[in-house]
Amino acid sequence: MPIAHDLGEASSFIGRTRHYRLDPPVVVDGRSHDHVVLAITPRMYKASAEIRAYPATEFGTCAEVTLSRRVGSFTLRDDYVPGDEAYEDGVRWLSLQHLGGYEVAK
Repeated sequence: MPIAHDLGEASSFIGRTRHYRLDPPVVVDGRSHDHVVLAITPRMYKASAEIRAYPATEFGTCAEVTLSRRVGSFTLRDDYVPGDEAYEDGVRWLSLQHLGGYEVAK
């Protein structure tokens, strides 16, 4: 079973973030990445809230030159309120499922 090790928050992104070490690594655009940052960004003006998955380095910074949406990114419900831990945990879980069925290590 693919495992995602929670390494805590990442400070280089907008929104509520989590940095994970993935075992086995995920392949994004033909490149293997063993770290990912999931950033939940709140609704801004006409843009809906969303979770974005970014391939990352072991330091929790973006491993690519752009912050483009990747596999594991999707738009959230309109009624998302930042700070709803149960909802955010579920959104992160679903994003990790889209990345390859990862379960967070306890």
